Amino acid sequence: MTLPKWASTKIQPIMLSDVLKYLTTAIDLQTQKSVVIEVGGPDVYSYKEFLAKTAESIGKKRGLVNLPIIPAP
Repeated sequence: MTLPKWASTKIQPIMLSDVLKYLTTAIDLQTQKSVVIEVGGPDVYSYKEFLAKTAESIGKKRGLVNLPIIPAP
C-alpha cells in the first residue's frame, strides 16, 4: 500500500465508547463561552504505524511504502 507524505502525522486513536462517554458528559458542562476539548487515547502513533497495527490485529500482512507525492489519477 502506498502512503502519502502525511502518513507520518501523529494521531491518538480513541475507542468509540470513550468518545460517546465524553460527549454525554459534555452536555452538562457549564461554560461562559465556546471551548474546544480535544480527546484522544493514551497511545501516540503515526498513521503508518496505526495502519500496520490495524492490519496485524485483523490478521493481514500489508506492505506499507511511503510515497512523498500523491500520484495523479
